[in-house]
Amino acid sequence: MTSLRRQVLSNPALVTPRLNRFIPHTPTAKQCAYLLLPQIEAFYGGQPGGGKSDALLMGALQYVDVPDYAAILFRRTYADLALPGALMDRAHQWLQSTAARWNEQRKTWTFPSGATLSFGYLENEKDKYRYQSAEFQYVGFDELSQFFETQYTYLFSRLRRLSGSNVPLRMRSASNPPTTADGQWVKTRFVLNKSAQRPFIPAGLDDNPYVDKVEYLASLANMDEDSRNALFDWFASVEGIVFHNFNDDNLTDEEPDKARPIELAIDDGYYPDPRATLFIQNKGTHVLVFDELYQKRVLEEETVEDVVRRCKDHKWPLPELAAVSHEAPALRDRLRKANIPARNWLSRKVTGGERSTRVAALKRTRSLIKDAKGARVIKVHHRCENLIWEMTQGYRYPEGRHGADDMPADGNDHAVEALESWVWLRMPK
Repeated sequence: MTSLRRQVLSNPALVTPRLNRFIPHTPTAKQCAYLLLPQIEAFYGGQPGGGKSDALLMGALQYVDVPDYAAILFRRTYADLALPGALMDRAHQWLQSTAARWNEQRKTWTFPSGATLSFGYLENEKDKYRYQSAEFQYVGFDELSQFFETQYTYLFSRLRRLSGSNVPLRMRSASNPPTTADGQWVKTRFVLNKSAQRPFIPAGLDDNPYVDKVEYLASLANMDEDSRNALFDWFASVEGIVFHNFNDDNLTDEEPDKARPIELAIDDGYYPDPRATLFIQNKGTHVLVFDELYQKRVLEEETVEDVVRRCKDHKWPLPELAAVSHEAPALRDRLRKANIPARNWLSRKVTGGERSTRVAALKRTRSLIKDAKGARVIKVHHRCENLIWEMTQGYRYPEGRHGADDMPADGNDHAVEALESWVWLRMPK
């Protein structure tokens, strides 16, 4: 969090965003932080009741006193846009008694300066092309997880301004956590792949003094538990996901201890499958997966050279062990020649009536992600993007089969199978 954001969140009176007479409400601390962001791209919200729609509308209105300024706000469908209390209705409540004028056909407010605020929807993928000749300085998406990523990224092409203009170009969005697989790209873009270039201002009920929290929670209590929890949890289970218990508590920026040994987990592949290599350190209290290689069309010797080079560059010790796919004897031989002992992960046999070693390894890995007491033994560094994507989105059961003893669907499983192999070999009960 930047120093500016800390100041705003702790004392919103200290720094105030640009406001004007068309914004009738005083922004909350989180809304102030959002309105002050200088980056082109930013995301707000993450929970219901955090003032997402107000934040987007305030941002759109910040420069309507500037001639030729143009802003647009999107919902996925026109029905969503026109709902009571939604963006368009809220804008009417704020602006109907001002000098701004509404054009019903164009769904646009025009201000005395000549600036405009429009409302649009992108129900189908090709609807984005309706705006291919338009120019905006502010584009806002409400409930972003309901849109396709291609719709969102295409609208960046519509962000333009006149030469010499001081009006910032801004792409702004807000959303609750996605409740479908199609919306998971929002979590990937703003939560898993956090970036100073696209900041995320989290906000919920506790950050919005204008909402009656007690009454709102009482209303949500009428929903089923899974649907209600999904509104508040970025890591609520996607239908059929294998590691449904993996969440933000398993993510870390912790680095390995250079004084402790490290090990490798490798799931072999060439093309079209990748070879997934994980760098792992057992810290005693927890297991840290701190880096990965995800390679296609790479020979065994190239992977081993890349492993050795990465260890040398980061001053990590050479791995003391590699848990390797049973189908990769050539890779195990190459590792041994580089002084990295390599073992077939299946050298540890299944016992206790388990029919599948892979399923047994999966179940053991799941128990380390979160055990019965809530402890999270496995921690994954944010830079392991492929492993995180597989665990939170890609690695799934076949449709209609979600039992603990079922085999996951084939595909999107290379890094996770490397991890499962290492767990099975190195972390017996």
